[in-house]
Order: sequence, then structure tokens, then C-alpha cells
Amino acid sequence: METLKLVREFNCNNIKAVNESLNGSDNWTIEGIGIQMGIKNGNGRVYVREPMLEQLNEYKRDYLDKNRAVAELEHPTNPDDQVKINIDRICAKFTDMMLDGDNVYLKAKVTDGTPCGDILKNLLKNGVQLGFSSRALAKLEKKKDYVETWCRKIIALADIVYDPSAPDAFIQGVMEERDWVYQNGVIMEAKNFEQVVEDSKLKFSSMTSKNKDTIVKDVMKKYFDMLFAQK
Repeated sequence: METLKLVREFNCNNIKAVNESLNGSDNWTIEGIGIQMGIKNGNGRVYVREPMLEQLNEYKRDYLDKNRAVAELEHPTNPDDQVKINIDRICAKFTDMMLDGDNVYLKAKVTDGTPCGDILKNLLKNGVQLGFSSRALAKLEKKKDYVETWCRKIIALADIVYDPSAPDAFIQGVMEERDWVYQNGVIMEAKNFEQVVEDSKLKFSSMTSKNKDTIVKDVMKKYFDMLFAQK
């Protein structure tokens, strides 16, 4: 079983806000580089290109092309909320994603009329510099002077954030955070998955021809109860 970490990357370089006024009404967009591959970033991570491209293509098909690619205003603080999109926190909708070499260029439109969208619009109107910060599940491998990062699931192309955590403190923190498993389209905490696996092994070890149906049903029930509890 492959365990994953939640990773977040901040980028405020070359991020710009544009007011594309239409019929006298504000129409704010924010655009710039959201993800970089193949180079060591400010958090000491290097994203491996091939798995990231695979996840970007999957995200485009399942979210961007279906008008479901959105950003939250700041990262959620609750760990369970960090591995999903929280509709009450949406502040922008991504309208474009372009690959330029190893850089992923993003463009997002502020969701006017939503609570977080209106906050974002007013911050932009007042010239506040914000940045993109992506959210994903990844396998991390420590190397001599960087952390090799294999993206396994993009949660948000980017959230719109004000201030990143200090890189040195952040990379240490993320290595110590919860482990996650991504199985059959469902994100679950690794310890819950492992507990079900261990319980199942114990039950199967005592299985006989007389109790096998009961044990199989019990194991399957616990597995599906755990899956649905994550949603």
C-alpha cells in the first residue's frame, strides 16, 4: 500500500490580477504560474514531470473541462477539509490551464457573489498581492538536498492565499502530518485503511467453511463503511 502526504506549494512570482470590466461591472481574473516541475522549489521539493503531467491531464478531463475546477480562499485548516473541496470557501473558478515547458500557467475568474469571492475581489481592487498555492497528495522521497515528489492526486490546482508558511518549518511539518491512501477514487486516512486490513487478516485466519460467509460479509461491511465515512 502506497501512503501519501498532503503537499501545498506557494507561488506569488508573476501572479497578476486583471480587471476585465464588462458593461461597467468588475470582472476580476488572477493568472500566473501555479505549478512548476523538474526544479527545486521554495519548499525544497522537486516534482517529477511524468506523474504530474498524468495528474494534470486527469484533472483537466474531470474538472476543468466540466467547469468544476475551483480555488478556495486560503487553505482549509481542518485536516479532513484539506483533502477535499469545500464549497463554502470557493473564491474563483479556473478557466484555463496551459503548459509552458515545465511551468503550468493558470487563469482563474473570481466567483462574484459568493462570500469568499467577494472578499477576494475587494482585496484585488485594493491592490493586495496574493498568490497561487496548489494542494495535492503525493509520494515523497527524501534525497540528499531535496524531496522528490510524485504527484498522485490533485485536490486543487491552486487556492488563493496571502502568506505561505515558512519553507523550512513547512517542509518539516508536512513530513510529520497524516498519511493518506488514494484508492478507487476515494481519499482515506492511511491508519484507518491499515486497521481494516489488519482486522481482516485476523478474521480470515480463523475462517472455516462454516463461518466463511459471515466473515466475508463482515469484512466487506467494515471496508465500505470506512469508504463512505471519508465522503
